Amino acid sequence: MISYRLTLVPITPIHIGTGEEIEPLEYTIAEHMLHRHDLGKLIESLSPRHYGELWALIDKNDLPALRAFVQKVATEESCLYHGPVSAEFESLVARGLRVGQASLRVALAARTALDFKPYIPGSSLKGALRTGYLYALAQARGGLPKDSRRVEPELLGYRSRSGRGFVAQEDPFRVLKISDSQPSNEPNRFCRVAHFNLGGSGQFAQIGLCETTPSLATGDDVRFDFDAAILDEKAIRRHFGKRWFDLAEVAQACERFYGEVFRQELNYWKEHGQTEIHRCLLESFEKASKMANSLPGQTTYLRLGWGTGRQGMTIDWTKPAPKTRRVAEDKWPMGWALLAIERAEKAG
Repeated sequence: MISYRLTLVPITPIHIGTGEEIEPLEYTIAEHMLHRHDLGKLIESLSPRHYGELWALIDKNDLPALRAFVQKVATEESCLYHGPVSAEFESLVARGLRVGQASLRVALAARTALDFKPYIPGSSLKGALRTGYLYALAQARGGLPKDSRRVEPELLGYRSRSGRGFVAQEDPFRVLKISDSQPSNEPNRFCRVAHFNLGGSGQFAQIGLCETTPSLATGDDVRFDFDAAILDEKAIRRHFGKRWFDLAEVAQACERFYGEVFRQELNYWKEHGQTEIHRCLLESFEKASKMANSLPGQTTYLRLGWGTGRQGMTIDWTKPAPKTRRVAEDKWPMGWALLAIERAEKAG
């Protein structure tokens, strides 16, 4: 077994969702902080007068009034966790509460079950590494298979031993294991996310509210640490012959793939007159470039999570580039990160 230590530094906000959303019955905002509440604890803490008021509002099915009630009576004792929001986020929610806006849901990110600390799932990081490596294999092959269903089996070579068909159990990436990151003690942020639609008005359209990691773009130096290992060297050699496969090779592939994605991203914003986004992205990567020299092992850039778009998730660039982009707080393209890979002592 070969072990690695991985360190991921978010460059721009990253959202890796759980599918769970909360609305203003479960959160309050005060002084640029969002507080997520436990409704059970909140109800238990109510005075008899407030308890009666709550049930009267429930009987009326008055959602705006119920939201306002929660904002009024919520206390620190019912708060599960909190995190900063921008002034624009706070203003948007306050305005929505005043006018009775139907949807003020916030999409939540991955957290630990017991103490609600944020983390990044290892499966998300592994998926980003896999995409970069597939790109390098496609380049070496001279292109992609015509049948999209055969792209990964042919590039990674997971045929059955008889040579007939493809067997997912023979996928060489199965021997690469990446843990979930260590939980972070730093609070996540809560962001507005908008679509920039080149095919429409060329303007931003608000599409949602979500929880994201802190990042260099937001002025935060937060690091997520993972453990990784290649468990079965023989299985790798069976697929790749004498040519050895390790995470250093994967990192080089990611450097090429995500470097090209980054260049395309910069060109997109520059060509369409979005100078503020172009500037913010360059400044964030300049911070990451300086930080890379202080991190152990080999470093690469990559992109992961929701909002990264098809260009950051697929190696098939023969299709036209999408006309829309998702942006956090109208200035940060989502999901960029710096990854450091350090090989540990060989065990077993």
